[in-house]
Amino acid sequence: MKRRVTMPLRKKTAAVLAVVLAAAAPLCSEEGRFQVALAGGFHRHFSYGSERDYVQGENDFPVTPAHDASVVGLSLSYAFKPWLAVEYDGRFVGSSALILRDPSDGDLLRCRSNRHFSFALNFILRLPGGRIRPYLFFGGGLDRIEAKEETVISDFGHEVYLPPPSENDLVAPLLQFGSGVEVGLFKAFGIRLDGRYALVLADPASVRSVSLTAGLFLRI
Repeated sequence: MKRRVTMPLRKKTAAVLAVVLAAAAPLCSEEGRFQVALAGGFHRHFSYGSERDYVQGENDFPVTPAHDASVVGLSLSYAFKPWLAVEYDGRFVGSSALILRDPSDGDLLRCRSNRHFSFALNFILRLPGGRIRPYLFFGGGLDRIEAKEETVISDFGHEVYLPPPSENDLVAPLLQFGSGVEVGLFKAFGIRLDGRYALVLADPASVRSVSLTAGLFLRI
């Protein structure tokens, strides 16, 4: 069975960083070209794999169902123009519960998805000026899963060994695009709402996902 799935959200760290950003906001200029953003929220993986990939004793649970996880991200961007910026974005996606099914006999395997993290370079097109600034973005990068071997007992009492992916399968290309809005609360500080679609070009099956996040931004 091959699983490409999904670091818990560090609430204390996020809270500390949010306080630091808020405290630093009055010191910053509205004309700052650099911007730091911290966000967290919801990440949904769509189902992937096919029953046609079933191989007894090798890939007994070929379909990974849709599942949800938490996500936390940190980004740094630089604005070349008021309407154009480039952003370096890093995200961590936590683990979630999975129920996998053996299509040959209906046996169920209860396990958890793998945590994973991604790094991407995005281009941002932002409506210049004003306290409310919608934006669009697109970009790409790499996604890496955090996996280890484990043995799980199925509902029928079978012992199922889940081998870790090879080193070549741990990292895969990532493409993403989305939109959002930034709402200024002070000169250079405000909230950011973001939605995005991501495609991880993994082997043997690509993984599609969407995420919705909310967070804080600071221009410096």
